[in-house]
Amino acid sequence: MAGNFDISYNLIFKLIIAVVLGGSLGSYASNKRFNVKFLGFLTAMLVLYVGMRLVLSHGFDIHI
Repeated sequence: MAGNFDISYNLIFKLIIAVVLGGSLGSYASNKRFNVKFLGFLTAMLVLYVGMRLVLSHGFDIHI
């Protein structure tokens, strides 16, 4: 596998845009719109969902 690492600049550009938009939206939501406890709950649910998907897909070969 050595030497087979390719950088996809198109994907990197999309990820940078997503991070900037997500960070800006999250900052706005935490400061102006939502309660901090509610945002913490949403973040916990997101982490739980992503973690379960990883465990199911890589551990048990179940794809959701």
